[in-house]
Amino acid sequence: MSRVAVFYLAILFAGASPVFAQDLPPANKSTSITYVDQAPVLDGILDDAIWSQAAVVDDFHQVRPVEYSDPTQRTEFLLAYDRDHLYVGARIFEENPRRVTAKILRQGESLGTDDRIGIILDPFRNKRSGFFFLTNPNSIRREGIIKGEN
Repeated sequence: MSRVAVFYLAILFAGASPVFAQDLPPANKSTSITYVDQAPVLDGILDDAIWSQAAVVDDFHQVRPVEYSDPTQRTEFLLAYDRDHLYVGARIFEENPRRVTAKILRQGESLGTDDRIGIILDPFRNKRSGFFFLTNPNSIRREGIIKGEN
C-alpha cells in the first residue's frame, strides 16, 4: 500500500500571510510562515540558510490505517516566502527505505500507486477550490487545479 503525505494550506496573500494547517478535530491548527529576503537554491538539499529560518510544521496525523492516529514515521514541512514565491521543503523519514514505492517515471502521470508528498493551496479559504502539487521519490511532478463542491 502506498503512503501519501499531504499538507493542506490556506494562504492569505495580504498582510502577515497566516497559514492554516489541515483541519483536525476538535480545532484548526495554524502557523506563521517566515519571510525571507533571499531565495533558496532549488536543488532538493535543505542546507541553505533560509531553511534554518523557515517555519517547521511537524505535528501531523496519520489517515491510514486509523484516521487521526499518531504517525508511524516522522515528516517535517519547512515553509518560507518572499515577495514573489512560496517555498516548501520537506523532510520525510522512513525507517525502512525498501518499503518506499516509486515506480512512476513519466512527468505528469498519476502518482496514485506511489508514495508521494504534496501540498494543496486554498487561497480563497473556501475548502472547495485551489491548486495541488505532488511529487514522488523519483522527482516526478504532478499539479492541477481543484474546483467544485467536494
